[in-house]
Amino acid sequence: MSVYRVDREGDALRLSASFMEGGWTWSAATASHDGRALLVHVVDGFQVLPVAGGRWPFRRDPGRLLPPRSVAWRHDDARVAFVGERGQVVVVDVTTRPPRVALTYTPVDGLLPAELTWTGDALVVLERPHRTDGPAALRRVEPNGRVHDLLVGRRTRALIAPDALRADDHLALATLHDTLAVVDLATGETRPLPLAGGLTGADWSPDRRRLLLSYRWPLLPQGGGAQVAGLALVDLADPGSPRLLDEDSGVLTEWFSPDGRRAVWATAWCLKVADLDAPDLRATVIAEGADGALLTGVRFDPGGARFAFTRGNEVFVHDLATGETRPWARFGTLDQGFVAEPRWAGDQVLVSHFADAERVRRDMFRRMSESHPHDPTLGRPRGGR
Repeated sequence: MSVYRVDREGDALRLSASFMEGGWTWSAATASHDGRALLVHVVDGFQVLPVAGGRWPFRRDPGRLLPPRSVAWRHDDARVAFVGERGQVVVVDVTTRPPRVALTYTPVDGLLPAELTWTGDALVVLERPHRTDGPAALRRVEPNGRVHDLLVGRRTRALIAPDALRADDHLALATLHDTLAVVDLATGETRPLPLAGGLTGADWSPDRRRLLLSYRWPLLPQGGGAQVAGLALVDLADPGSPRLLDEDSGVLTEWFSPDGRRAVWATAWCLKVADLDAPDLRATVIAEGADGALLTGVRFDPGGARFAFTRGNEVFVHDLATGETRPWARFGTLDQGFVAEPRWAGDQVLVSHFADAERVRRDMFRRMSESHPHDPTLGRPRGGR
């Protein structure tokens, strides 16, 4: 897997190659929110790279590659946290030259870090047992290393927090047993929702008042409530009345636009957008997979006026105001590999290029078929704002 920076003329600059060359992962390279830096899993460990080019002499011993939620950039992009070797959480300060390790944290009681997010300057870690479905723990780690227990001993399957774009974010969505709940990451207080916990994905609106939830199977929450299959829009003021956006149960990823007025979602074969201010919530098809070219990622630009998406070996940019979809770049032929994970760096787009297209395609379908409704991190490419 290689990471390229592509400008509007289609010129591409190779920034890095990870040890996943010829393989498949969605977390071998993770960009900061402003698109200026990358955390890349290379052959001899983790490396922090400036997108503008060059090298920062930082390395960290390699760890087992985990889902994308195991990497989290802080709201100001000054620090990045990731899961390193032997399940140790590492926080790196990228404002220094070279970047330095600011904090390490290792869970206890036989638990392993599964998902990371930030609330203000504190890191929140969801810890789960290794290969069991037993009690988990949700803990907040302060910059000085002090640890606060938020939820301990409860069966917490997943934690879905908003992108850490604001210092005051403190709410997250969690699956507690088989029911969804909103968790206050500052206090650990929970608010159960009348919705099933077996979702396959979710996204928060920028104002944190609404949710996009996708379910592969129709599930009922404990004690009754709304039954949903497909993609639904949920207003937290009335969570028991979700509005169905798409009956397709194969939704892989879903995003709000930065202004919260639109929703974009994708399956492997179709990319759709809907105006959430419209009374009928009718979706418009933006792109479809064709000739084996799968849709592999979407990312809004910071202003929310357009988004980049990848399909097969090509990169496109869609303008929401005009409805125009413009080809941005093409990488060889589809047999030579395909691109994924678009993200913005100013007026340029960063993409990951996977060299072994056939292996990737087979592995994608395998992971999709193995995805479990209680683990939204399996087989799901991530993108968003």
